[in-house]
Amino acid sequence: MGKSKRLWVPIEPYDIEAMKEWLEEKAREGYELKKMKPYFAVFKETERQELKYHLEPTLKDSLRPMDDILESRKERGWSYAGTVADHFHVFRSPAGTKDFHADEHAVRWKLEEKLKRDKWKLLWKIPLFFYVFILQMGFWNLFHNPVMWMIEGLSIFHLLAFVPLVLGVISQNLNYRNQKRIVERMAGNADDYPVSSENFRVLGLVGQVLVYLALIVVGLSIIFEVGSAKDMGSMGKIDQYPFIHIEEIELMEDPSISEAKYVRYNHNSGSTSSLFLKERLYLNQYAYIGHVEHYSSDLSSVYYKPRLKKATEVLAREARNRAKERSGAEGESEILHGFSITYYDGIHVQYMILNDAHQLLELSYFGDADLSEWKEEFTAKLELYRNTQH
Repeated sequence: MGKSKRLWVPIEPYDIEAMKEWLEEKAREGYELKKMKPYFAVFKETERQELKYHLEPTLKDSLRPMDDILESRKERGWSYAGTVADHFHVFRSPAGTKDFHADEHAVRWKLEEKLKRDKWKLLWKIPLFFYVFILQMGFWNLFHNPVMWMIEGLSIFHLLAFVPLVLGVISQNLNYRNQKRIVERMAGNADDYPVSSENFRVLGLVGQVLVYLALIVVGLSIIFEVGSAKDMGSMGKIDQYPFIHIEEIELMEDPSISEAKYVRYNHNSGSTSSLFLKERLYLNQYAYIGHVEHYSSDLSSVYYKPRLKKATEVLAREARNRAKERSGAEGESEILHGFSITYYDGIHVQYMILNDAHQLLELSYFGDADLSEWKEEFTAKLELYRNTQH
């Protein structure tokens, strides 16, 4: 007996005619099929010979033909040579053996069934795309402000998932379309013969690998919470950042607050980063003052440290547009200690945006104090934070 050799199968299983031609060509080269697998077939090295192959679609016997079928084919001179699971059984015979053909309707039904499965395999990748880009980066921001959605949310994780996902879906879609053309031609709905699947075999396999790679990246992002906000800690730790306590602002406005029977301060904070931002810090502070909380105020602060000067310009423009829209007021601008400052005095809320070429602080305040009186303190905080980060 000759040595066994494993050879790459360059034909897609749906291309039955091309598969038969390839197996018969291997026989003429001195390779007789010993075991059939989807991607690598095992051949026995023999003398060059003329063999015929018959591919019979699997039905209920998806892994191996039933015994009565094996016996029937053997009586006709055909030997069983393996199965591509859930596709077809392979039989071979010497040249000159009487041909027999599988039911054409059964072949077409099998290919149409596989076509439907492949279609659904492609469709489930759409929710994966939406998860990666819509849910991970924020559904609302995408439609409300795509520019901010991109700058604030896009991370290296999204590119690592997006690029293989898109390429994988494209390559698998091309393979699917070629398979569909073969089925349509069998049904008499297409005149042109589709391109041989030999040109699509690697393309389809690469597509599968890329999609699974995207799935792995998505899984790792869930495990390690990539892109999720990290808590900045207690109010004491916030002194390390370019923020001012709302308590200081309220005490400056009304020193008697310190003697109030009931004073409560709360906050939530976090930090994120992206491809365009070295860091994004946010701090939302709330003050409740008085036994029945007759006075309350809040101060929201968002700090951006972009990687590019252009990103700072875009962020500043977007911040000023938001402040103007929400306050209904025209901004008052000035330059202070190298920072551009724009103040908006709305009816119920005040906004202030401070930025230089490397950082930006966006503030919104609801309360009785005058936020513009704190521009010196905020510029000093920004200057200090910038120097401590080098």
